[in-house]
Amino acid sequence: MGAFIPKHLRHTRPALRSYCRWCARRDARKALFKLVDGPLSYYFCNDEHAIRWCDYRHSCVAVNKLLNTPPSEREATLRGVDVDVWVAGQLNLNEL
Repeated sequence: MGAFIPKHLRHTRPALRSYCRWCARRDARKALFKLVDGPLSYYFCNDEHAIRWCDYRHSCVAVNKLLNTPPSEREATLRGVDVDVWVAGQLNLNEL
């Protein structure tokens, strides 16, 4: 039995847009700050958001879950509150 070789290759377009993992602002990938963590690439507005994300992504299960959800689902959790304020409330901190 031979290997399966498809007759037509499906060409996919590369993703040209992404969102900041901290504040969920959408923009072109060229304009975002890229953080490479092993084989994965994460995109952020600036280096400050990348540092905050690295510091708080493993701090608490609720924070980790929020930071890994797409922007469309985040609005239900945040309910109009800023991400910095929400994370501080989850960790019982006064300020970040």
